[in-house]
Amino acid sequence: MVDPGSIRLSHALAEGRRHKLEVVPLAHDDIAFLQYTGGTTGVAKGAMLLHRNIVANCSRRGRG
Repeated sequence: MVDPGSIRLSHALAEGRRHKLEVVPLAHDDIAFLQYTGGTTGVAKGAMLLHRNIVANCSRRGRG
């Protein structure tokens, strides 16, 4: 059963194409992701991952 408030993906994508992407200035201390735990040892928690964390992890990827 389809939720009455839902829309088709193709319609959502078409709507998105009508808008211009706004470039937002970012800094290394800005939050990139909220990484949630599964809560297997208690209450699920969210960790804030900063852009600097992601850049550091990606730069280490090729170094073995």
